[in-house]
Amino acid sequence: MFDPTQLLPLDLQLAEAWQTAAVELGLHVISPFELPVGNRTFQYGALVIGFGTARGLVLRAMPDEWHPEQCGAIWTEANHAEYFPANLSPALCHYNREEFVSFLNLFEWCGPAAEQPAWHVGPSRPG
Repeated sequence: MFDPTQLLPLDLQLAEAWQTAAVELGLHVISPFELPVGNRTFQYGALVIGFGTARGLVLRAMPDEWHPEQCGAIWTEANHAEYFPANLSPALCHYNREEFVSFLNLFEWCGPAAEQPAWHVGPSRPG
């Protein structure tokens, strides 16, 4: 059973991988990341600031078995809080520079222009 208020072991690996990515790729990452909503606190393996929305990209590992809750309230609340949610395959729960750069290049850079990583060639907001 998927519980959006608890991290799975793969989410903890994701958190470590994105901490490494922060150092290696020059990112601002908070991992793990908590989003309090009412009487619940949703858990994410990482928040990557500057990508997807002005608030950032929140990440969870895909559980071994799909459950509706993995894309339910946890993503609805992330959207309401203006984060961009994404489920990651196990491959993105272990740091690999090429894979992480490819993944992040799918997303718009929404941070300050002066802070955009030189390797980011994905979509950027005009101006």
